[in-house]
This record gives sequence, C-alpha cells and structure tokens, in this order.
Amino acid sequence: MQSSAGGDIVEIEQLIHALINIERRRHQLTPLIPDGRLAGLARGHSQDMAANGYFDHQNLFGDGPSERATQQSYSCRKDYGSFYTEGVAENIFQNWLFSSTTWIGPIPVKDYMSKEEIAESTVEGWMQSPGHRRNILEANYDRVGTGVAVSKDQKVLITQNFC
Repeated sequence: MQSSAGGDIVEIEQLIHALINIERRRHQLTPLIPDGRLAGLARGHSQDMAANGYFDHQNLFGDGPSERATQQSYSCRKDYGSFYTEGVAENIFQNWLFSSTTWIGPIPVKDYMSKEEIAESTVEGWMQSPGHRRNILEANYDRVGTGVAVSKDQKVLITQNFC
C-alpha cells in the first residue's frame, strides 16, 4: 500500500517505531519490541478512522483499544506479584500528507511531506502531550505495534498500541 507521500505506509510505521525507541533510550529505557499482532490492531483502527471520518480512541461502536484487542483474542497482562494490570494502551495522532497549500489562482499546490517528516512530526507531537509521552516512556511496556492509514482527504491517521 503506497501513500501519496511517495513512501510505503509500512516504512512510515517503521520510522515511527525507530523514533519511539530513540526517545526510550534517551530516558534509559529498553527499546520496545515490534509486535505484529499489535501492529495489526493499530493498523485496523487507523484504517477504520480514515474510512469513517473520525478521530478517537473509541471506534464508532464505542470500543476502546483493550476491547478491540480482546475481540481479536489479544491479551496484554502484566503481573507484578501482588497485583496485575490488563489491557492495551494507545496513542493516536492525526497528521497530513502535506504541510501547506499555496494557491496559484484557482490551482492548489501542496507541499508534500516526506515519510521522515510525517514520522518525526508525529513522534514530536506525542512527546509534547503528557498522556502520549507517558505511554511512550512507560517502563513496564515491552511491546508496541504501529499502524498508519491515509484518508481520501489526505489525513494520515496513526495508531500506536502498547503492551
């Protein structure tokens, strides 16, 4: 699947993954291992948002990331001895294939971003948001999946699921 930005969607997902791990290393945390099943869940949510014109952690049926994971028989349980946690954490971001549009008379000329620029601005946005930053820097997470989709109006919808 190719994006209009000229790069493969999978390459953008991989770039985002690499940038997240750079942030983790900066904070003396172990890198997150890519999890194909989590990536599938994330990609599915991004594709759903792109196809149905919404931007939310809950899909149109009211299901959040943990409910969507359970529906796909994905379990994330962290056992800490005296207690445990269950569920999938999630970051979402809406980006664009282009950074600006210049009008030359009636003709729009879009300044398309590279896949690197899309990945960098996404991770930068997450790192500036306390909740998203907390997910990225959570020491107890060891797996992550990233999914990207592009809508018809050239929004780039990114979902990242953590376990």
